Parts: sequence; C-alpha cells; structure tokens
Amino acid sequence: MLLFCGLDLYDAVVHAISAVGTGGFSSYNDSIVHFKSLSVEVVLGCAMFFAGGNFSLYFKVKRNGPGVLLKDDEFRCYLFMYLTLVTLVTVSLAAYGFSPFRGLREAFFQVASFVSTTGYVSADFDQWPTFPKLCLMLLYFTGACAGSTSGGIKISRFIVLARGVKEGVVKALHPQESRPILFNGHKIENSVFALVLSFFFTYIGIFVLVSIAVVSTGVDIQTAVTAVLACLSSIGPGFGPVVGATGNFAPLPSAAKLMLAFTMLLGRLEMYTLLILFHRKFWNGRSRW
Repeated sequence: MLLFCGLDLYDAVVHAISAVGTGGFSSYNDSIVHFKSLSVEVVLGCAMFFAGGNFSLYFKVKRNGPGVLLKDDEFRCYLFMYLTLVTLVTVSLAAYGFSPFRGLREAFFQVASFVSTTGYVSADFDQWPTFPKLCLMLLYFTGACAGSTSGGIKISRFIVLARGVKEGVVKALHPQESRPILFNGHKIENSVFALVLSFFFTYIGIFVLVSIAVVSTGVDIQTAVTAVLACLSSIGPGFGPVVGATGNFAPLPSAAKLMLAFTMLLGRLEMYTLLILFHRKFWNGRSRW
C-alpha cells in the first residue's frame, strides 16, 4: 500500500516494519512529515492502530469473522478511546484555528501514533494548545492492547482496575453482596487483580522515581517528565523543544541518558523481567543450577 502511495521500495519496507512493530523509527529526520502525503498518513495511521490490537484476537477473526472484535472487552474500549480522543483533539484544534480537515488529519495520525506507542510524527504537536497535548499525554500511560507490540500499562489492566474499583464501591454500599470482577465473561481471581494492581503502582512508582532522578541532573521538569514517560511507554517523543516532536534526546546530560536507557528496557520488558535481576534470590537460585 505504501508503494501505491508513491514511496520507493526501501522507504515502504522500512516504514511498514516500523509501523507494524510500533517501533516508530523513520528513515528521515523529520519522520512522516517528510512525505507531506495524506495517503501515506492514512495507511500508516491504520497500520499503527491495528498493530495496537491483540494479535491473538486477530487470529480469532481469521477463524470466526470480524464480529469477534466488537465482542472483546479490550478492543471495544481501545476503539472507543481512539475515536473519542480523535474527536476531542479535532474539535480542540478547530477551536484553536485549524481547519476541520487539518485538525482531523493531524488528530487521526497522532492519536494512532501515541495510542499504539509507535511515536511517528506527522505534525509538530508541540504547537498544539494545551488540551489536545494533554489528551496525547494520557496515552503515555494506557498504551494499547495486551498481546500487541505496543508499550504502556495496557488497556486490559485499566479495565480490570476500573471494574475492581466499581465492585469495591458496590461492596461498600452493600457489604453482603459479593460479585466477581469479569473480563470477557471470565472471572478475575483476587490474586490476578492483586498482580494487576501491583503492576500499576510499580509503573507509577518507577515513573516518579526516574523523573526525580532525571530532574536532579539539571533537566527541566517538562522535558524530564515527558522524556521518562516516552521511554517507559516506548513511545519515543516527549514534549518541549528538546525531546518533543522536532527534537531528540541528544542534548540531555549523559547521566540522564543512562537512566532513560534503563527506563526503556524496564518499559519494554514490563519491568518485572528486569527487576528480578536485582533480587538476591534470583542469583542464589541460578548458583544452584
């Protein structure tokens, strides 16, 4: 499809791999802005959105048809969140003075880029007003679906947490009533809910601690916080002139780069895989092998 949009074979392959793998690297310094092509943005926007879906769910689509997508709790939430944010960003940009078409074009692509944690840039979103930038920042935390190539906490965990909170409120109002937390019709055991809660607070805790550490190297708060979020969620670009849409991480102090490199590994490996290396029992167990 990118070949039909006018890209040569090399650029088409590079950007197809980068979009489906939600890697976000372009063969050009100015990312997707370089092409100035609506068709390229539509193809890559759709590719990023579907790359953020659960790949095992797509296998079910092959067997049972596309109807299974809307029966899945996570994909429905993913689709609803994407369409809602595209609408909000489009309206906000139109109110700011953008034409409705330009607002929709930039919102369609950048929301897909952030929600899938790809990090492609089709416009300088640092020039947007505050509200649409806040919408993008929320996606640093959510990421896309479990079973995808995206980063972030994952939508499925937020669904479980939200339903856990709902059941907690019901339990407070009616102590004798006991209802299970359901996800796609399956009961979520208390042990699983505890693990989801643990992951969430570990994610937030690492974000806060690394942000403080990066600020201590002399980096300003906006750059430090958004850089940590961008690395932890595997998105790439942050906000501001240094690490924003038109910048990069090169000007940051070496100490900050080392911490952010470690943060990228934590985010990509979903933390626990890397954190166990710092536990004494892990090495004691290996010594017995």
